[in-house]
Amino acid sequence: MQKEQKTYTKEFKLEAVQLVQSSQKSQSQIARELGVADSTLSQWRQELSEHGNDAFPGSGHQSPLEEENRHLKREVEILRQERDMLKKPSYRISPNDELIQRTRKQPVEPILERSEMRQISSVR
Repeated sequence: MQKEQKTYTKEFKLEAVQLVQSSQKSQSQIARELGVADSTLSQWRQELSEHGNDAFPGSGHQSPLEEENRHLKREVEILRQERDMLKKPSYRISPNDELIQRTRKQPVEPILERSEMRQISSVR
């Protein structure tokens, strides 16, 4: 039978760490009174000292750096899929293709006519 993992709120963790720092009691004794393992309380103290206000983000929440990293990895994956799709010889581009529609929304510089290109090259 699996042991159920307890979850604690950010407020509980902050109060427990503050209690250890301000109390005359030992960390082990406070951990026993709170019903938390001594190693868990040590881990909370270390996390608070390393991350400050960003400590204990909660379930599913990430630090801003981790969030940006996750977002960039996802963007790279999408770009790789698009590149690989265009590399396939069997891929035929249709005007209604999603990739084409996305690139059409981006501004494209106009293509110069041959006569305009000759004028530009003769100016140089």
